[in-house]
Amino acid sequence: IVEGLAQQQQLSIKFEIKSYTLFYLTSSNNWLKNKVGRTIYPTVNIS
Repeated sequence: IVEGLAQQQQLSIKFEIKSYTLFYLTSSNNWLKNKVGRTIYPTVNIS
């Protein structure tokens, strides 16, 4: 029983890490898009 509980906890911890990583990736990706967009679009608009 203790082993099963430990496994369940490990799974939930893994899932939390996954969701945190996903959130971090998407938020940093959006930040990157905004940064790239701000640097690219002005030059595109000028030309």
